[in-house]
Amino acid sequence: MDYDIIKSRHSVRTYTLQPLSADEVVMLDSQIRRYNAEGSLNMQLVVNEPNAFGRSLMAHYGKFRNVTNYIALTGPKSN
Repeated sequence: MDYDIIKSRHSVRTYTLQPLSADEVVMLDSQIRRYNAEGSLNMQLVVNEPNAFGRSLMAHYGKFRNVTNYIALTGPKSN
């Protein structure tokens, strides 16, 4: 594996502050429920969360800006 390529990776993600419409939220929720059922997944749509990535590692890793909506794929808590 070429670790130099991985180390040099750089991404910047900047999004608009335009909110999702009610129809978009309904469509996304519907698809997420479908995929959760088909794949035994636990995806969740999070909307209007101004601190989506706050001060987390991901905020710094990907340089995310203006993220207020996202889809989270979660698993059970480990002990």
